[in-house]
Amino acid sequence: MAAVKSTSVKALARLRAEREAFDNRERDARRDAAIELGEAVLKAADLALDPVQVSDVMAAVLKHGFDGAMALLMPPASGRKSPATAAPALATDHVG
Repeated sequence: MAAVKSTSVKALARLRAEREAFDNRERDARRDAAIELGEAVLKAADLALDPVQVSDVMAAVLKHGFDGAMALLMPPASGRKSPATAAPALATDHVG
C-alpha cells in the first residue's frame, strides 16, 4: 500500500516548483532587460561615440556612480557647482 503524502508536503513541493519557475522567469526578464538597455545605449551613442568610449562611460558610471560620472561629463552650468569644487578627487579623472 502506498503511503499518502500529507497536504503540507504537497503544498511545499508545489511552492518549490513555483519558486523555481519564478526564478527562471526572473532570469529571462533580467536578460531581456539587459539586452534592451544595451541596445538603447549603443543606439544613443552610435553617432557620437565609438564602442571603446561607450565602454569608458559605463566604467566611469560604475566607478563614480551616476552623479559623479555626470559631474565629470557635463560642463558646469552657472547655477551648478563645478566638478572641481564639488568633488576634487573626481576633477582629474576625466573619461575620454
